[in-house]
Amino acid sequence: MFPLIPVFLVARQTPKFGNPVTGNPSVVGDLRLFPNFESRILHNQRTLRVWLPPGYFHHPTKRYPVLYMEDGQNLFDKALSPFSHAEWRCDETAMALIKSKLIPPLIIVGIDNLDREDEYLPTYDSKLKYGGKANLYCKFVVKEVKPFIDRTFRTKPDRANTATGGSSFGSVISLYLEMQYPQVFSKLMLCSTAPWPDHHRIYKLLKAYKSKLNTKIWEDIGTAEGGNQVEDSNTLAKLLEQHGLVLGKSLAYFVDYRAIHSETAWQRRFGMALLFLYSK
Repeated sequence: MFPLIPVFLVARQTPKFGNPVTGNPSVVGDLRLFPNFESRILHNQRTLRVWLPPGYFHHPTKRYPVLYMEDGQNLFDKALSPFSHAEWRCDETAMALIKSKLIPPLIIVGIDNLDREDEYLPTYDSKLKYGGKANLYCKFVVKEVKPFIDRTFRTKPDRANTATGGSSFGSVISLYLEMQYPQVFSKLMLCSTAPWPDHHRIYKLLKAYKSKLNTKIWEDIGTAEGGNQVEDSNTLAKLLEQHGLVLGKSLAYFVDYRAIHSETAWQRRFGMALLFLYSK
């Protein structure tokens, strides 16, 4: 008889700086994954994807601005994109602009979506039967995601160095994040905003918003996105101007001829958005 040896099962833990992505030809640079990031606010788990600028670990005292992006699955790896199986190529574009010294080195945080129709929209649409969890989602980003990123990485946590952005419903929640937490974000990337749920409720909330938007905002739209998208985007640009933004200075509005509502279109415009938001 062999002696019984106790076996202890140890749960796999994510390393402090996340699981590095290796061997993926779709990813350029240093991408770290934090799977099963738990939210006590939303009572769910999701993956955070953190792209680090070149040389991050070679400059131990340097700190970096952070861009928080929605729909994290679509940003770095086309195989993960649940919509058009295309990616934004955020890693390739940011890497090229940083190496060319056109923008400062920055950290990009991709927050994976879960119930995006519920979490990205501020009010419930009774006809579509979704929406209404945006307040909780905003709290999740500001109270859980951002503190975690600031604790884990060498960030510049102040408002001047904190930005957020997304596309479609992701653009809606990015705008709503600024309205809910103007003390946190100073830059917004609003790509192909889809404002139509619940009778354009996000526009009604923006009209009722009492404060000026002391924010730098990139807004864009494609002329082939269908419906009233271009008209809606024109309306948004006017509303942003009414809240103190100046076209060509604090506001950029780009209309992309014949572009459709897709990751491929946002991929082409991402570099322009970074240049506007981060160039001095």
